[in-house]
Amino acid sequence: MVRLLLIALCCLGLLVSAEPVVPPTPLSPGGAEPVPASGVTTWAAPQMPAQPNQREELGFANVTLRTMVRISAGGSGVRVRLDNTYGDRPLRIGAASVARADGFDGSSLPGTVRPLLLEGRSDFTVPPGHHRYTDPAGLVVPDGSRLHISLFLPGPTGPLGNHPMSGEPTLLARGDHTGNPTSDRFRPVEHRPVVDAVLVLGSEASGTVVAVGGSLTDGLGVDFPESGRWPDVLADRLLALPPGQRLAVANSGLSGNRILLGSVGGGPPLLDRYDTDVLSLPGAAAVILAVGTNDIQQTPHETDARTLFDAIDDLARQSRDAGMRVVVCTIPPFGNWETWKPELETTRTRVNALIRTHADEYDAVFDLDTLLRDPDEPELVRPDLDLGDGLHLNQRGYTLVGESVPVEALLPR
Repeated sequence: MVRLLLIALCCLGLLVSAEPVVPPTPLSPGGAEPVPASGVTTWAAPQMPAQPNQREELGFANVTLRTMVRISAGGSGVRVRLDNTYGDRPLRIGAASVARADGFDGSSLPGTVRPLLLEGRSDFTVPPGHHRYTDPAGLVVPDGSRLHISLFLPGPTGPLGNHPMSGEPTLLARGDHTGNPTSDRFRPVEHRPVVDAVLVLGSEASGTVVAVGGSLTDGLGVDFPESGRWPDVLADRLLALPPGQRLAVANSGLSGNRILLGSVGGGPPLLDRYDTDVLSLPGAAAVILAVGTNDIQQTPHETDARTLFDAIDDLARQSRDAGMRVVVCTIPPFGNWETWKPELETTRTRVNALIRTHADEYDAVFDLDTLLRDPDEPELVRPDLDLGDGLHLNQRGYTLVGESVPVEALLPR
């Protein structure tokens, strides 16, 4: 039932109107955001403007939001990035806490609740157009553990951004419950506002692999609340490596997102959010670019293969210039998806040909096209991996992708 609800909600971000819709422009930050000098990003969920009629469009008042996150690499301390990029006023955080989750009902493990402060203050604000990292909180968190991040919002907050597909539970309760380890008074909500990255200190991971893409990376079709996105599967592989080679994974996928155009359902163009959601993440050491599908299949369709390849290559170049290792994915088939038509298949195959031709310019090409296509009908996803809509994968498909990522291309040199 959860999976069907996610499909219904997130496909709205894949099918947009024939006219390009530009989401609200973030307010000018007025200078570079402060970035922690140490630690590695262990989890991410990029924010986008609230869509019409979403709760975040109206904002919140006198509520505690409790967000569950499934981190990759553990550590001895935690910092949380709180985002107000799309707010129109300072976002007041009346109190905040982090704890280790006890199951999926919103309860926390006894004795693990720690306050989250900003510059030593428990009551603080995040300016509009900005994000802020909380001070380090002393909490030992194992690899792959689930955390609760609880924020008391006195409000009224005004409109807030969110990550539409939360996957793991996000809960809401009236009043301040940041110090309450139980799930009493909490009820589920659909989206994940404000919390968009988690940083760990004292980790055995030497850096972070950032996975970038649309709904296939975001995990549409995964069996939640278990975390089986392909970046989650990859994280388990990377954290099983010997000391000195271990890496965290941050999932910067955003359902419906395009490289070149923004949309109401898919957020700002990837080119516009790339610095915030990839390059400036602490510890970012490698990137996997699984992008391009939405540029082709959404209206208005991008049918110029060279234009789309150049955009992908530009992201790769920015990453290389930042000292990151780069894996570029070919675009998988979507032949039974409702927007598919032959000319779009031509664009997809031409872009993939260009990616393969330029393979020596990247650390690796991850050939998702070959991995996922039906050998008898290459414009289609393999039937045993297809969620049923011709584009998204079932859990078996996501597991296969995560198990097939060329790990050697991501490792420190």
